[in-house]
Amino acid sequence: MEQLKDNLVAGDLILDEAATKKLDAVSAPTPAEYPYGPFGVLQRHRYVDSSKEAIMELNE
Repeated sequence: MEQLKDNLVAGDLILDEAATKKLDAVSAPTPAEYPYGPFGVLQRHRYVDSSKEAIMELNE
């Protein structure tokens, strides 16, 4: 219940433009990771039979 109450109070929080921009900047995916990271590269040529091969390649 305590966590629920804390979360409900946070619903009334209004961030100013500077705080919103800062949060957007730190949470934005970087081009090196998404969608071009190791897993994203493997998704371009998805395996039909199983993802086991993709997982094995990531572990190499």
